[in-house]
Amino acid sequence: MKLSTLALAAGLALAGSAAQSQVIARLSGASAPTINEVRALRLLCTNAAGTFALYKTASSTTSLGNIFTGTCTQPFTADTVQVRLNVAGGTYSAVLNRTGNDNVVAVPLIDPAQGSCVALGAGTGPLSFMAAGELRNCGSTGQVLETTDGGFMDVPGSVFRASGLFVPSQVNDATDFPGARVQQVFGVAMTKESYEALQAYQVARGQLPATCASTVVNGNVTSFTGLGVATPECQPNLSRAAMASFAVIGINDAKRGGFNFLLGGTATLKNDLPATQAIVPDVPLGTDFVYCRRPDTSGTQAAANLYFLSRPTASGQLGALNTAGGAASGTQTIGANYRVTTNSGSSDVRNCLNTVGTYGGGILSLENNPIGGSDTYRFVKINGQWGSEGVAGSSQTAESAAGRYDFVYELVKYCPGGVCVPVLDAMDNIIQAGSSSPGLFLSSESRFWRGGNPNSPYRTR
Repeated sequence: MKLSTLALAAGLALAGSAAQSQVIARLSGASAPTINEVRALRLLCTNAAGTFALYKTASSTTSLGNIFTGTCTQPFTADTVQVRLNVAGGTYSAVLNRTGNDNVVAVPLIDPAQGSCVALGAGTGPLSFMAAGELRNCGSTGQVLETTDGGFMDVPGSVFRASGLFVPSQVNDATDFPGARVQQVFGVAMTKESYEALQAYQVARGQLPATCASTVVNGNVTSFTGLGVATPECQPNLSRAAMASFAVIGINDAKRGGFNFLLGGTATLKNDLPATQAIVPDVPLGTDFVYCRRPDTSGTQAAANLYFLSRPTASGQLGALNTAGGAASGTQTIGANYRVTTNSGSSDVRNCLNTVGTYGGGILSLENNPIGGSDTYRFVKINGQWGSEGVAGSSQTAESAAGRYDFVYELVKYCPGGVCVPVLDAMDNIIQAGSSSPGLFLSSESRFWRGGNPNSPYRTR
């Protein structure tokens, strides 16, 4: 394959910078911490006085996508100068794609030397730490099928065993999933239309400040329009029970009502506002709620299942509830006013949530911050507590570290035999405290944790 000028230059730079053997690390696993993984790789590279480049499959300067490769002209650690990642399969892909495991599945990874890649401008939004020229768009070129060496996971591998997924015989739950140094925060994200409709409704009901919506009086009818303000005082609230009702398998009143259910409506009632109040734009009776979920191999999905449905760890009369939707990509309709769509990676969930004209929501890690980028979705409160700070560049971790917001799980690593790929440990060890690592916080920054058990309450040490 003909090399682009940039790819050739990158290859020559690598060749000239290190005479020792050059190691390529191949990782899969969780999509939730990927921006922080890239931050860590870039910091490892610059600390080694190297030049960093990040190869990906699209021209966006605000998002990574599911397949990307980081390179450095000096070793990140030991002899590793290139780290190839594919997170399309989610957390459990770290196990399913691992070299040497039963029924291992190879995945596409970017080999920069084989791609036709073009330099992009400086990163924006969540990628604003990337300088001009460090991001490279390879499109669909340069991809090779390879197996991987492990990776980060949002929840321990034992969760997937308990969920009934295939577990390779080489996996030892007791040794293979050491804890990382950080905790990962998750949230419920809603589409723009959903967010603003909920904002208008909750202002009309007196549940949010009047300044969160505009009002127009026409005769004896006051119309409310949500302003889309994303800061905590104006974030609409979603109850844990309501999200569970949309996430659980089967038909129920929430699915019969669709999005109108969140406005006090039913299958036959648009909303429960008095005749003297209205929402603008109107949300017609029978408006679908679309649940943008991840596949069963996703750690984000596992976190959602644990938090909202106690799946797979509860038992007895208060047992685990199964999740709506299938393990593979696709859309399923349940009843007249509900759809669930399964999306491969976090970027696909964001695309689902950014779809114009859609009412619904899904679960994302709070590493994702829609403020300051092109994303239109917004995070809502859960049971009156917020995780997102609703401004650009925020850590989105302060409330969790303080123990007030508990949709939090401890990151682990998949390290067969308890021995991690060196660059995986290096990334874990260099993740920084504070807002420089959005959506993640060091366990040492908080007295609250789950003690390595994802079904445990979030509690003090």
